[in-house]
Amino acid sequence: SICTFYITVTDQANVECAGNIFVCEGTASIDLTNFVSPDGGEFYHNGILVNSNYSLANYVPLIDIKFIYYFPKRGVDCTDSCTLTLKILPKPVMNLRDTIWPDNLPLVVTNNTVVYANNYEWTTEGDGTFTNPSVLHPTYNQGTADFQDGKVVLHLIAKNESCESKGSMVAYIAQKLDFPKGWGGVSLYRTPIDDNLENIVEPIRSDLNIIFNLKGDEYIPLKSVFTTWDDQSGYIANCTNGSSVNVAGSY
Repeated sequence: SICTFYITVTDQANVECAGNIFVCEGTASIDLTNFVSPDGGEFYHNGILVNSNYSLANYVPLIDIKFIYYFPKRGVDCTDSCTLTLKILPKPVMNLRDTIWPDNLPLVVTNNTVVYANNYEWTTEGDGTFTNPSVLHPTYNQGTADFQDGKVVLHLIAKNESCESKGSMVAYIAQKLDFPKGWGGVSLYRTPIDDNLENIVEPIRSDLNIIFNLKGDEYIPLKSVFTTWDDQSGYIANCTNGSSVNVAGSY
């Protein structure tokens, strides 16, 4: 007798995986088929077949979740496979603090911290410019309106591969007020945001001995007669060593 049979030769499957996948914390699920080619195969995690629309409900950030993708499916002839690694990233956490800087210098923003970020974007509500707005600690050059207003609001967007956070800070522009050693005159051309004299001289209280205004009223630390700084008047002060203080205010 004669019989006939056919042999079908199937090409070896050739699959590709994206490799590393990043998602932001709080993501409910992820469609793994978006990261493999061709789709239609099987995904395994820890040796167990899983749904391609994979739930992330019980995972915490910063751990690696590994998948093996088989196409057309595991265990058949000519199957090919590749590996996906999924990492859940936390949102950037930032701490931006308001600051004061002398009005004759650029502002170098250093009093801020950000974690879980590798990309930064600074913007301003003022008319100044950033020299390097894509770094964590940029340099800001004030504009004319900034100088006159005495403050400017700066915004930061911090990002990683999948998440972003936003924050803001206020930078107050200040006059550097120099108190000479011994007797000397001091005055402000800025209107202080806080005109309480005790608060203005607090940083140099240990060096300051006495201040007279033009009316002859005197201020002695811990024994004050007048407590409001008059920016329209000059003062005569006496310091043991000489000191300086930054006074924020509008021009």
